[in-house]
Amino acid sequence: MKIKASKITNANLSTDQLHARIDELSQQVEELQQSTGSGNDRLRALSAALKLGFWEWDEIAGQATYYSPEMAQIFGVSMAELKEKLDSLDGFYDCIHPDDLEHYRRSNEVHTEKSGDSAGAHSFEYRIIWPNGEVRHVFELYLSVFDPQGKETHSYGAVQDITDRHRAIEALKQSEERYSSLFAQLPLGVKEADFSSLKKLVDKLREQGVSDLRAYLEANSEELRQAVDQIVVKNVNNALLAIHRADSLEEFVTIEETISVWWSDYWCEIYISEIEALLGSNMAFEAECVDTRINNTPFELRLIAQVVSGFEDSWERVIHIVEDISERKKDEAELIEAKIMAEKANAAKTEFLSNMSHELRTPLNAIIGFSQLFKYDKGQSEKGKSYALDINNAGKHLLSLIDQILDLSRIESGQMDLSIESVVLENTISESIFWVSDMAQSRGISITFEPDDCRGIVLEVDAVRLKQVFLNLLSNAVKYNRQNGDVTISCHSDLDGFVTISVRDSGMGIDKARFSELFQPFNRLGVEAGAIEGSGIGLVITRQLVELMNGEIEVESTVGQGSTFTLTFPPAQTPMGIVNASAEENMSKPVEDDENPANINILVAEDNPVNQELLEAQISYLGYSAKFGNDGVDALKLLESDRYDLLLTDIRMPVMDGYELIRTVRSSETELSNIPIVAVTANAMQTDIDQCFEAGANDVLPKPFNLEELRVILRKWMGN
Repeated sequence: MKIKASKITNANLSTDQLHARIDELSQQVEELQQSTGSGNDRLRALSAALKLGFWEWDEIAGQATYYSPEMAQIFGVSMAELKEKLDSLDGFYDCIHPDDLEHYRRSNEVHTEKSGDSAGAHSFEYRIIWPNGEVRHVFELYLSVFDPQGKETHSYGAVQDITDRHRAIEALKQSEERYSSLFAQLPLGVKEADFSSLKKLVDKLREQGVSDLRAYLEANSEELRQAVDQIVVKNVNNALLAIHRADSLEEFVTIEETISVWWSDYWCEIYISEIEALLGSNMAFEAECVDTRINNTPFELRLIAQVVSGFEDSWERVIHIVEDISERKKDEAELIEAKIMAEKANAAKTEFLSNMSHELRTPLNAIIGFSQLFKYDKGQSEKGKSYALDINNAGKHLLSLIDQILDLSRIESGQMDLSIESVVLENTISESIFWVSDMAQSRGISITFEPDDCRGIVLEVDAVRLKQVFLNLLSNAVKYNRQNGDVTISCHSDLDGFVTISVRDSGMGIDKARFSELFQPFNRLGVEAGAIEGSGIGLVITRQLVELMNGEIEVESTVGQGSTFTLTFPPAQTPMGIVNASAEENMSKPVEDDENPANINILVAEDNPVNQELLEAQISYLGYSAKFGNDGVDALKLLESDRYDLLLTDIRMPVMDGYELIRTVRSSETELSNIPIVAVTANAMQTDIDQCFEAGANDVLPKPFNLEELRVILRKWMGN
């Protein structure tokens, strides 16, 4: 601020005028001082922000003449300590890192001699050490002033703390080194490319109002091709060169840039998809595609592309990670082929088992059915009934073996479907005991079961499969027991609701060393050559069924004393009150002659004469009568000519099979479509049974069946 000087035209000023002029000059001086102080404040604030300190040095006297307060902050000391420590050159040298002292001295000596008032200036970086041992990085600007003879008289300069900047640069350097190392050593192929040409194309099209980018690029592929041709490959790692079988970066880049060689509709689609992905929120693209090596051999690869952070607007840095998945794809193809072959083999096995089951069950139906009729024939001698009973038991044993093989096949193929429902435990155990009672009586074995122990206990299981489990355990407990032994069944529910059922026998027992063999298929622990019947797969199926119903099975045994098999099931979710606690209607019991129902007409579609004869005898014994059709067409004519209350139809028949017959009846537009239909089939696979229901059958009666099962079916669908 300049002080204005007024020209005095009249030397004879009055006293008042003189005082007024003095006051005016005093005010201007005060304003100038305030302006200068404000400027100094701003300068100090700027110096502190920049961590910038100033100094002056008398080269003749060899001592400091001035240090700004910021210098003390830079050197980590107070102002008083600074003046004491840096008052001499040796004191200043003590602050410099020993490894940088010689560098500082040499840098300080490098200046140009000048004459007059000219000054020489130079700058350099070095490290200082704070009193607490911390190392700091500083930048110094040094200016020298010389006299006319060229001798340095004094110097001055500035020092700036650049530790933060130096650390940032060092961190960036280390990051770049790590990136370069990772880039070079990564086992996956990596490529860095400049995709700015694609981004410029996209931005241009957006400015032109193109909304459907894919449709435009597909219709104008040449425009995309030109943009792809301008892509610049910046770097690739050794792994990518190896994947492409390239000997050098130059060879790889040459092929990449020769777009006329490899461009096609396929790559047009790949680049369109990549552009769409890079424009998305994640700015990343992933795909599996087919590329070609330098030697023109194709290979499959997995590609991941990502825009490098900071280049979202330009796409100047796009990283591609490439994985050669040719071997993996080959392995996958082989696995798929193996899976297809396994499925075909499994389907062939299933079909074989289904056919064999049908072929075995058909004659077994006659064997078991007729032998049972002999058993109930009052005109037969006791010896004849005994023979019939032996035939019936042998047939049932053979049927049991067939069923076990089918069950094992279903479990192994994962086709064992369960129908989970609330089951009253007491009823299931009682029914199972009934089924093995004849076997137990023949060997003088007593079975002890207190129903009160499990009264009120409900399990959420498959009712049929749970009964199968108990039949397996009970039949084993009887077969492998000693003569006149005993079997005890006990059960209880703990406080958490878990249900435990134990089946204990007094048989020969099992050596603990052989426990691991118990659940191996076809392993009967050395009794294969004995007189006890069995297949060696009953326990295998039992364990699988228990586990499928979320239960567990354990065994304890002592040689010479017997074995105990224990089942544990989780608590049921259904309250006891909503479950039918009565025994099932089809509880097996001796069959008595039924009163001949009036006005009941049954039609049977069956092509096998032996099965016709058996069914006629069974139906007659139960007090009914029936008419027979030799195939589906014959049965359909009978249905259309008369009224029937129930249709029993075999499935495998010539001319028109049972499935077609059922579907034809159900599609009828007359009252005929409402007739109850029971499919009678020797096809025991679950898929066969499901197919019967899908065709429209109301129920399925698998062959072979006994009188009790037939009676239940007839009563169920005719209301008797």
